[in-house]
Amino acid sequence: MSSHPAPEFPEESAPARLLVAARACLVERGHAACSVKLIATQAGVNHGLVHHYFGSKEGLFAAMLDQLDQEMDQQSVDADTPLDLQEFLLDIVFVRAPLLNEIHGLARQHPQIRERFARFLERRRHQIGELLGLEDPQRLRLFTAMVQGLAMQSQIERNLPLYSLVESMVRLFGRQGGATPGPVPPSVPTPETPRS
Repeated sequence: MSSHPAPEFPEESAPARLLVAARACLVERGHAACSVKLIATQAGVNHGLVHHYFGSKEGLFAAMLDQLDQEMDQQSVDADTPLDLQEFLLDIVFVRAPLLNEIHGLARQHPQIRERFARFLERRRHQIGELLGLEDPQRLRLFTAMVQGLAMQSQIERNLPLYSLVESMVRLFGRQGGATPGPVPPSVPTPETPRS
């Protein structure tokens, strides 16, 4: 369970729409361009409601991060096979990477977001460790750093073979691969087989 439970609002309420708009603004425009006024306009509400419900723009982003934390908690609960784990990781790399990269940018500027994001990342590391059956903290940190790096790189290099890279990572670190790395699938480029 998340260390900060996300506030629950009816789906079409002003606070719920603000949370959706904050997430969309981060992904579409980047954290530097997301003003209270812009987020409120996208949500179709008065900008004063950001302060009424969340106290500040940072409070809104903190609530949005708590909401994301709960979503990902549920996603990992539903993942109990290697294929589910790969889907969970691909969701991070494909779907959530733009949002997570922007939250990372916010975290550098705002202590409230930084603390929550650090806990968020620690929780993801713990979840991934459980799903992989990976107890060695050093190997777990290495694996999650690889996932984070792959998520960042996928935003720049759009032709990465993400499916095969994630599959290889799970084989190398997961229950199936154990402590000894398994073979790298042929679809993953190696120094001998450059990318086309």
